[in-house]
Amino acid sequence: MNVFSGALNYIAGNDRGEGISPVRRLVERIKTSSLPQDRRKSIKDLNKAVQEGPHQQEEIGADGLRVIFAVLEQDRQMQDTIVASLELLNNACCALDPPASSEEDENLDVSEFKRRSALAARRNTQLFARINNAVSLLIELLEEEE
Repeated sequence: MNVFSGALNYIAGNDRGEGISPVRRLVERIKTSSLPQDRRKSIKDLNKAVQEGPHQQEEIGADGLRVIFAVLEQDRQMQDTIVASLELLNNACCALDPPASSEEDENLDVSEFKRRSALAARRNTQLFARINNAVSLLIELLEEEE
């Protein structure tokens, strides 16, 4: 019975695999989604996760950036998906702003947050630029917008 409920949770997107981070799970969901609206929702969820901090930004890594590139390439006609993917790419490749202060974040080291985010952004930018045709695809997408 446990196997059956686990399979249903996976299909429904409620899988909480132990040892698998939310970022990795969302990247995998984007990679395996067959419907554009499912990919778009997962991309938006991943964008929210990446904005949480440098650790999540680092986790996207080469695999996640290749998946974003594939979505940009394959879903070119889906304007909402392209916009969401470009927003995600922007957050993965640009330094994040530290969260607004709250009770939970009193111990947050803002300078360390900024440093780690800048390092993750630089690494992600380099990784994305190394993907064949990635930069030219971005230029083409931006030219289409004009």
